Amino acid sequence: SHWDASLRGEVEWHEGTICYKLTITSEVPTKLAVVFSSIHPEYNSPSLWRYFAPSYRHLNGLTAGTTAVLRIGDFGGVVGSFYMNTNDEPDNMNAVSRLVEAVRLRYGLGRGDVCLVGSSKGGTAALAHGLAMAVPFVSVDPILDDSYYEIDRSDAHFTGSPVFVESKADMFARLRNGCGGTSGMHGVVFTAPGSRQSEFIQPYVESIDRPLLLAISADPAIARHEGVAAAVLGPTVAAVNSLLLGWELPTGVCVV
Repeated sequence: SHWDASLRGEVEWHEGTICYKLTITSEVPTKLAVVFSSIHPEYNSPSLWRYFAPSYRHLNGLTAGTTAVLRIGDFGGVVGSFYMNTNDEPDNMNAVSRLVEAVRLRYGLGRGDVCLVGSSKGGTAALAHGLAMAVPFVSVDPILDDSYYEIDRSDAHFTGSPVFVESKADMFARLRNGCGGTSGMHGVVFTAPGSRQSEFIQPYVESIDRPLLLAISADPAIARHEGVAAAVLGPTVAAVNSLLLGWELPTGVCVV
C-alpha cells in the first residue's frame, strides 16, 4: 500500500527518484510556487506520505489564479533527506533543482516568477535551494545546524548516522560562500526567539551577501521550533505573494 498513490497517478516522478505533484489551475501559468515538506507528524507510518507531508495545503487558493504549485517529496534517510545529498543519492540536490528548472522552463517562466517555500525541514530546503538556484524563497525557521537534535534530542532526525554526504552546517557554509552577491533575487527567512534554531538562523542570514529579510516573530506564544510555522502562516503567505507578484519587500531585520 506504500506505493498506492504512485500507482494511482496521484504523484509523478522525475529522473526516477524525485517524487512530486504539480497543480495547475490556469491554462498558462505565469508564476510557480514550490513547496518543500516538513517532517510528517506520523513519520513512522508505512505510507508514501511520510515523505510527502502536505505543507501549506491551501496555497493554491491563497495565490493568484495563474500560479502553479509544485510540491516535492523528500525521500531518503529516516525522516527524509532534508532535500540534501545522501550517500544513497549523492546527486539529490541537483536532481531537485533540475525538476524545478524543468517546470519553470516548460512554461517559459523567469527566475523571478518562482518562489520556494517551506517550514522546518522544508525551510531548510527552501533556503538551500533558493541560494543554490538564485531564485526567490521564503524559509520558515530552517534547521541550519544539527547539534541541538543530535546532542539534546538524542539524534531525533537520525543525522548522526552515516546517511548524509555533509552536515547542514558545512552545506550552508558552502552555499553562503558560493552566493557572491551575484543575484538580486529576494529571500525571506522567519524565526522566533522561542525556537532553538534562531541562534543559528540570525547570524547566518546576516552573513549572506544577497537581498534578504529576516522576520522575527514577537508572538509570546511561540515556545519552541514546532510553533513557528503556524504563528507566522499569514505573513508567510503574504511574503510568497509579494515575491511572486514583484511587490517590493524590505531587507534587513524586522519584527512581525
